[in-house]
Amino acid sequence: MLLHVLARLPLGWKLLGAFLASGVLWLVILWGAASLATSASLVDVLSNAKAYAPPPCHSRVCVLSGPGGLVNLWTSHVDRNLALGRTFVVKGVCASACMIAARRADATMLPGAMLVPHQVTTWN
Repeated sequence: MLLHVLARLPLGWKLLGAFLASGVLWLVILWGAASLATSASLVDVLSNAKAYAPPPCHSRVCVLSGPGGLVNLWTSHVDRNLALGRTFVVKGVCASACMIAARRADATMLPGAMLVPHQVTTWN
């Protein structure tokens, strides 16, 4: 019955249906690939707190570097040090929350420094 209805549709509607069906298929494929990607779980971030925290700053120029972590931890680090009149530089790899903090601080990029875009993670 459904095939008879589809056979009577004008070509434009058939093409639109095929386009929408392929779009849904691509969304399912991309969602599946994203769910298979490795990402840090909340347990991992909390159990390795030092690895995901901003480096401490005890001088006039603070260094931002690291894999990121909890965004509010990094941005509060920047706000606290900016209030003390400190400036920021990015050294090495600055990923995720570190990159957000670097932009918030208007940090200077040192030679060889690299910003890695933030990726939203759904906690497991």
